[in-house]
Amino acid sequence: MQAKQLSIKFKRVPIDGEKFFEILDVQCYNEEELPDLYFIKFPYCYISGDGFHIVTNDKDFEPDTIYNVGDILCENHFNKVVRIMQVCGEKLHNINEMIKIKNEELKQKNAELEKVWNGEDEIII
Repeated sequence: MQAKQLSIKFKRVPIDGEKFFEILDVQCYNEEELPDLYFIKFPYCYISGDGFHIVTNDKDFEPDTIYNVGDILCENHFNKVVRIMQVCGEKLHNINEMIKIKNEELKQKNAELEKVWNGEDEIII
């Protein structure tokens, strides 16, 4: 998987004396680019044709909340979105490290096996 940054670009928007954030851009992986292991536990996030998905069991969110460029979020909700994105990024990093270690172990095991399990043979019956 090619490394991407998980990021959200925003503009601060004051509305009726309150702090709001307008989403300008979100960078994330497509659902197809993510390992299956990523989707086993909440939360997770991804980009699809209909927007940026956050899937969580957090009571302040719908089970699958979709955000789009131009959406305006209150400060509290925006901060929760950022927090969930941070958790998702850390989770993906840990999964990728685990996959990297597993692949390295498999490569080592194959190299060791190749030393003793090689050559041709024939069984005559």
